[in-house]
Amino acid sequence: MVKRMLLDLKNIYKNYGKEPMIVPVLKDVSLQVNEGDYIAIMGPSGSGKTTLMNIIGCLDRMSDGTYLFDNEDISKMNDNALSDLRLHKIGFIFQNFNLLSAETAQENVALPLIYAGVSKEERKERDFERCHHYLCGGNSGRSCADSCRICKPYLSAA
Repeated sequence: MVKRMLLDLKNIYKNYGKEPMIVPVLKDVSLQVNEGDYIAIMGPSGSGKTTLMNIIGCLDRMSDGTYLFDNEDISKMNDNALSDLRLHKIGFIFQNFNLLSAETAQENVALPLIYAGVSKEERKERDFERCHHYLCGGNSGRSCADSCRICKPYLSAA
């Protein structure tokens, strides 16, 4: 069975700053990820891991190179198209969780579905049984992972 290629990054460069103070962060990075693959991006502090994750998650743009997400050329997408891609195809689990402390865990998990325009009836049909009611300790991490999982993204980035 041939797996669908989700990510195809070729010769990715990312620079910050302007002449004469350009700081190269990523240099000639290439990566392919197929559906169902699990990968880890590892390296020392300052090696560009977060920058690469931001590019993969379409939170930042590369300076040069080619990035295809599910055969769509990311460099040709405007901000609205990138936002739509993030909403429907990429699930994020942030290190600091980015949860709303005034809301319950279930309300935090449902938030991406609301943004995606999923009806209240359909949201009720989704699996919320695993969700914990309160945001404390380990529940924050589990709730963040649940909010990523509930949207059924093509790619989960943590």
